[in-house]
Amino acid sequence: MQFGILIGLVIVLGTVASFLSYFISKTLNFNDSSKVDEVPDKYTHTS
Repeated sequence: MQFGILIGLVIVLGTVASFLSYFISKTLNFNDSSKVDEVPDKYTHTS
């Protein structure tokens, strides 16, 4: 009985962890973190 509860909790926690890691990795753009953005024109203007 207790072994079945343990297995059930492990499955539930694994499912929650996989959903969280999936959604967090989708919101983070890993390709954008490796490139440097150009400076906007309004900052390169000299008065």
